[in-house]
Amino acid sequence: MSEVKFSAETLAVLKKLQKINQCLKINKDSTQLTSMNESKTIAAYIEISETLPRTFCVYDLAEFITVLGVIENPVVDFSNDKFVVIKSENGSQKLRYMDGEEGLINSYTDKKFTLPSEDLQIKVTGPQLKSVLSAAGALKLEYVGFKSDNGKVFLSAFARNNGDGNDTNGYSIEVGETDATFNLYYKTESLQILDGETTFTISKKKISMIENGKAKYFVALDANSTSTFPEKEVEDEQE
Repeated sequence: MSEVKFSAETLAVLKKLQKINQCLKINKDSTQLTSMNESKTIAAYIEISETLPRTFCVYDLAEFITVLGVIENPVVDFSNDKFVVIKSENGSQKLRYMDGEEGLINSYTDKKFTLPSEDLQIKVTGPQLKSVLSAAGALKLEYVGFKSDNGKVFLSAFARNNGDGNDTNGYSIEVGETDATFNLYYKTESLQILDGETTFTISKKKISMIENGKAKYFVALDANSTSTFPEKEVEDEQE
């Protein structure tokens, strides 16, 4: 079929991806949306329930989301290969929307990222994550990340003094225990796409895999992050 109706869940995914990059390429017959930000520090892979009958490129994702909202119960017709027709279910409203030029889409990558090592895994509940991101937004805190202190793991939002580099305003919540020592953090804007229960798998190489519902993100940590992990025990080889 040439017509697709995007679910509310998929529209929510598009809104998340818009925070990563303004453009998006959706491959024909694929249920996975892929996006990368311009600085190449965030890569997103998110499963959706719909598949498209042809590849579709959007240059301004925020605009496309707004256009979908203009039409009541929108259905998207992909029968033309240059534009889509967005129409209401009863056909009383119609709007033509041109495809973006594929050559201008800088968000798409077919690279499959993996972590160079998995040195730390932390699970954060939805309420814990929400409290930290809310504090970061209210206080305009630039960083969010994980800090160890006396065997405890804290998810923190904080700001730094540009002069001496020390933390200034901050908020933290205990989320686990650890035998490692670390101060691993991201720019706050990198985590604003997250909501609900989230698992962070972090490599000492300052790259992380973040699993959040049906989404998987690979996000670089700030270059000034530090960590010391205990040596992993190696089992003796049996003869």
